[in-house]
Amino acid sequence: TLDGVGEWATASFGVGRDRMSLDGKTATIAEMVRGVQAQRRARGLSIGGATVAAVSRNHRLYGGLVVHLGLIVAVVGVSWSALSDRSSEVTITEGEIVHAEGYDLRFDGLTARDEPHRRVLVAELTVLDPNSGREVVRLQPSLNLYPASSEPIGTPSIRVGTPFNGMADLYASLVTVEDQTRASFRFFVNPGIGLLWFGGAVMALGGIVAAWPSGPRPASTPRPEPVVERREQVSV
Repeated sequence: TLDGVGEWATASFGVGRDRMSLDGKTATIAEMVRGVQAQRRARGLSIGGATVAAVSRNHRLYGGLVVHLGLIVAVVGVSWSALSDRSSEVTITEGEIVHAEGYDLRFDGLTARDEPHRRVLVAELTVLDPNSGREVVRLQPSLNLYPASSEPIGTPSIRVGTPFNGMADLYASLVTVEDQTRASFRFFVNPGIGLLWFGGAVMALGGIVAAWPSGPRPASTPRPEPVVERREQVSV
């Protein structure tokens, strides 16, 4: 079917792009390592000192390499997110635990608060590890009810992915509230977004290194011109 062909093309393109990204990352890191090793051999420096010396010698080159490395990391993050994100919609009664997208979700209740221009319904949703029962994170998605609007406007709750939690963003949106003890949620697991932000930070660092002004070069001392001794023959 066309859907199957589309999924195959997306997967193939993503795998190929990740492979090219890996090759580019390897070449970039190898170029950096060669420069540091050259400084160590020439000047007998430590790894840290050789790195500083190599960057100081040609900060535009190394800044560009760092930008390239950050771009590759960002591309890998986008590819990972596009191929691995998943979501589901669940309806949960207060106190109930429902399994969704590799996690257990527990609805702990609903609170409401009145503000000058709106009424806010906030749900307490606890995400649990299904294997250990350990709490992963508490999310608080909400619905905003405005007097001039016929439809509520949702505000999702997000757990940002880091290297310590598998680089997976967790999103929860409150879709509907049937009563004070039952609500529907849309739950998203989106891996790889953390790599996108990390790659952007690496690119910014590389741009700073490349744009850093060079220090003044030491003035070269002019070499004295050699004195040529001339001898004249005098005939008697």
